[in-house]
Order: sequence, then C-alpha cells, then structure tokens
Amino acid sequence: MKEIRAIALGVLMAVSLLALAQDASKTGASNTSGKNADLEKVLAAANEQWLCAGPYYKAKAQDCVVCLAKTSYAYKMNALAQSSIRIRFSP
Repeated sequence: MKEIRAIALGVLMAVSLLALAQDASKTGASNTSGKNADLEKVLAAANEQWLCAGPYYKAKAQDCVVCLAKTSYAYKMNALAQSSIRIRFSP
C-alpha cells in the first residue's frame, strides 16, 4: 500500500512540474513575439508571395511561376550588385 502511495505521489509531482514548465514557456514566447513582430510580418508576406496566396494570387499557375522567376532573378541581381565581390567576365 505504501508503494502505491509513493508512486501516486511521484506521478502527481511529475504532472504538476510539467504544468509549471508549460506555463513558463508560454510567457517566454509572448515576449519574443512582440520583439519580432516586424520580422514575422515580412516572413509572412514572403511566404504568401512564394505560395502565390493572398494579394499575390494568380489565376493561372504559369503566371505564378513567371512572377516567382522574375522576383528570384531580381533578388539575385540585387544581392550581386550589393556584394563586395565583383564578377569580371573575360572574353
């Protein structure tokens, strides 16, 4: 009988410890979301653009592919222009 009580007490302590840990993680997550709100908005917009959803929706799938190709090309050219490494083409 004592063994059953000891096991029950151990289970009760484990469950309460898990509940406290879960509550602490929720408060930590809410603090970081406030700091990164702008980043989350930018990432959500990039995700919608990549999925052709929301304001980036195209009726035809091919239009979406073309739009993504143009965006990807423009991004690569912009990154290349801003990089400190210049590519020289020799004939």
